[in-house]
Amino acid sequence: MSFAPINNVSNLLQSVLSTTLQSAGLTTKTSSSSLQLPSDSSQLSPFVQLMNTLQQLQQADPTKYQQVTQQIATNLQAAAQTAQSER
Repeated sequence: MSFAPINNVSNLLQSVLSTTLQSAGLTTKTSSSSLQLPSDSSQLSPFVQLMNTLQQLQQADPTKYQQVTQQIATNLQAAAQTAQSER
């Protein structure tokens, strides 16, 4: 059994989430954001770091969280349509 399709989806999801967070002015890597990961976050996968950032945003600014998650949904739909058309 090949896990390549799962890895591709995981990479795409991570890319879409990361790009959307960055375009919203949020990041899991720099101190320029008011949302900060715990100091032991280097042990976490990039996906978990992104989820942690979204959770913090939801608690800190529910309106912005709603905007960001809507943009994530839009970006994922566009990526799915692109992937579908490339088959």
